[in-house]
Amino acid sequence: MVGKQRSNITIIYIAVALFIISLSVGCDEQTAGRPKNDQMTPSAKSEKPTPDSPVNKDSVNDSETVETETPADANSIEVILYFSDAQSESLMSEKRQVSLAGGQPQAVVNELIAGPNEAGSHATIPSGTRLITIEITDKVAKVDFSAEFIDNHSGGSSGEQMTVYSVVNSLTESSTIGSVRFLVEGNPIDTIAGHMDLSQPIKRRE
Repeated sequence: MVGKQRSNITIIYIAVALFIISLSVGCDEQTAGRPKNDQMTPSAKSEKPTPDSPVNKDSVNDSETVETETPADANSIEVILYFSDAQSESLMSEKRQVSLAGGQPQAVVNELIAGPNEAGSHATIPSGTRLITIEITDKVAKVDFSAEFIDNHSGGSSGEQMTVYSVVNSLTESSTIGSVRFLVEGNPIDTIAGHMDLSQPIKRRE
């Protein structure tokens, strides 16, 4: 009788042990089917960069700066001016952008009065000279200077020629002017320093 009871107890222990083992196996299977946090795929993690994350500047879509050439002023024009060389033997040409606000002939003469910008060229208009007016009739430009045009002239035949032809050649670069008549304080002049006859309009000399 005692042997039979022990046999039944052993069977019960075995059954309980099998039941516990089956429960443990079921839990392990469910746990294995769940992804752990540290095994999540990169797509499941946040892709927001942290403050310490490096930024790829090449991927930033910044607007590009486009450099454009500044268009020429519609109220200006490029002209050719003539000044004297150091020996007063020949004219030296110089290109310059001038404003058309007061008219091209006026701008040309005022630039001659201002003097050259390039090395090797020398002024031809006496210092202190002012332009009073310019009138163009039948392609003849009547250029009226202040008294300094004669009073402050350095003299000499070569110097007088440089003064005359720097004005004439600069103005006749325009197709609207064929010759120049010189005036001082409103009066036509016959000469500047006594070496050239200016009683008639002077044409361009090449």
